[in-house]
Amino acid sequence: MLYAISLGSMKMNEIELYTTDDINGNPIYYIDEECTKSYTGCTEDYFQGVLCRKAEVVDGYYDGICKDYYQLSDKLEMISQMKYNLQNGLVIEFFSTGVVKAIALVIQNYDVDYIIYNEDGTIDTKGFWPNEPKFPFFKEEDMTKIKELREKYDLMKIHEEIVRYGVNFNYQKYFGL
Repeated sequence: MLYAISLGSMKMNEIELYTTDDINGNPIYYIDEECTKSYTGCTEDYFQGVLCRKAEVVDGYYDGICKDYYQLSDKLEMISQMKYNLQNGLVIEFFSTGVVKAIALVIQNYDVDYIIYNEDGTIDTKGFWPNEPKFPFFKEEDMTKIKELREKYDLMKIHEEIVRYGVNFNYQKYFGL
């Protein structure tokens, strides 16, 4: 795979970019061979010349909006909010037809609340974290994060929009796009 980095109007490919892996095997981006100067900007990941991921990077880590595309396609597969290479915030997945496949509130890659859809747009399954601490969210600060996410993103209201608008659902507004 080829990683291209957008730095203003300048782009660098993987040959000009240096990486190490975080504890989960995700890349940490650097601008120097010694991997001491972390990169901040936008990354574009290509497979066979076709964009498959576009992500914001801060201090070398995915941090901000990450868009994944179906392989060898311009169809959006998933858009997520990231922090330190982990999903943190709202995540929306799509079928290749553009129909929403799932919406979720996620903290450190753990689904807190989610709704999963069938391809015809009906709900297949849903789950909502109880309002009580338990593994992996057993600290008060975890429960505060869950509450803040729920106040910012009401999944049932988002669900109503998905049902109302179908493939024309405006997911961009939830990501500031």
